[in-house]
Amino acid sequence: YNNQVIKPQRTAEGFMVSAQSNAQIKVKVSGTQPALKKYRESSQVLSFDMSDKAAGFYDVEMSASKVEVPAGIKVLGIRPQTIRVEIIEKSKEGK
Repeated sequence: YNNQVIKPQRTAEGFMVSAQSNAQIKVKVSGTQPALKKYRESSQVLSFDMSDKAAGFYDVEMSASKVEVPAGIKVLGIRPQTIRVEIIEKSKEGK
């Protein structure tokens, strides 16, 4: 498993992510040695769009289709498979 950083990419205007249950996920991959080396050396950040969500708690599925990998790499597994994200209104954050 390789660690991959999780970053919510966007939120709706006036909202922000205040917490998430995990900062990283573990991604198990397979492929040729050159492809695996290239993958390990690349920036491994999983971003997802939360712009259609209002304030509240959301469970976001970490599926293989959300993980970008180079040609020759196959995603075999992800842990955890779901992370919990809390979105709050920016004005309630306490400036």
